[in-house]
Amino acid sequence: PPYSRRMPNAVQVGVEPTEGADVAALPWRPRLDAAADLLAGGFFNDPLYTYMCPNEKARRDPGGKKAMLWALGSSYEMVDILEEEDGTLAAVGLWEPGKPSCAGILRGTVGIAIPWWRSKGRLLSWAKLLFALEEKRKELAPDALHLMYIAANPTLKGKGRGSAMLRRGLARADNLGVRCYLENSNEKNLPFYEKYGFRLVEEFKVDGSDGPSLYLMVRPAASATS
Repeated sequence: PPYSRRMPNAVQVGVEPTEGADVAALPWRPRLDAAADLLAGGFFNDPLYTYMCPNEKARRDPGGKKAMLWALGSSYEMVDILEEEDGTLAAVGLWEPGKPSCAGILRGTVGIAIPWWRSKGRLLSWAKLLFALEEKRKELAPDALHLMYIAANPTLKGKGRGSAMLRRGLARADNLGVRCYLENSNEKNLPFYEKYGFRLVEEFKVDGSDGPSLYLMVRPAASATS
């Protein structure tokens, strides 16, 4: 079974409101296929997805990401899109609220189950993991906006597109006065998230000591400055 290790001294009192949230809101539905392709490519070598779905062809299939974008996007309208001037998709982010709606839960369940069943992934293990992570989210940050996915176009690496995408979601949370929460599956990304106020609160091991680590991170609500 999964186990987790709590990080000591991980509490912050607040962060400064996000500045430079310079991503104009764009409709996501016309860009659904492109966004799903970008997410599938961005998570192809991800340690968690490699472990849970060893089949490379299945990991390249954007169907699962498309289903989740549709499910959560239709429920909460928190799909963020960044494009270049020439229309190239630069980055995508997907968030959900701290308290999912009944419709969101139903859509999300369908969005997860069907693609993973078709992909020959470890469906039962994946379901157990999602349940365990949802319990952790409720324990650590039940009120927080939850960052489900974020990915930037690799052809634009180094141009700050991922940062701009993240700032969009953080600005939303700041406007609502709530925390942010994420499960980071790549240790190399810890400094990136820490730069924007996230702090590691727990290391969660998938399938006990045999699986990869997930780094559970919380960003406090922004300090009131106005």
